[in-house]
Amino acid sequence: MLCPKCGRPGAKKMCTDDGSPLVAAKAKAAPLLGAVQPPSPGELHLMNRTLGLDLRLTGSAVIGRTAGEFAALLGKYQQISSQHVRLEQGPNRQWVAVDLGSTNGTKYNSAQLLPHVAQPLADGGRLQVANIEFHVQLASTKPTKTGTLRI
Repeated sequence: MLCPKCGRPGAKKMCTDDGSPLVAAKAKAAPLLGAVQPPSPGELHLMNRTLGLDLRLTGSAVIGRTAGEFAALLGKYQQISSQHVRLEQGPNRQWVAVDLGSTNGTKYNSAQLLPHVAQPLADGGRLQVANIEFHVQLASTKPTKTGTLRI
């Protein structure tokens, strides 16, 4: 549920900031400005089109309300902990999410993450940080086929 005026998510019927009735997130969905670019090799791309959030990571990062490079974007979402989740690439270049003992938890594809336990991420997955769900997009690691077509 989202406030149609301020865009903040909520769990009840009314916005706690301005008193507006909350609407289903899909009812307020709006496309991100500009075309969505596919991730670069080695890049993790987290998107929430409803809230207009587009996070791109190339190295490990903390996602939090007051910590990490995205704190300025996420600071208004009180449900997100100060240091909520860490995203990093392991030695095999596999992206993982590690909940940092957050108050409202982290889910991956609807399964609750255990605090301080790495969860591998896959292209097309859904990472929920508190009550904000992100679509996970990873750069393709499959080589593209090239060659000559003979007719």
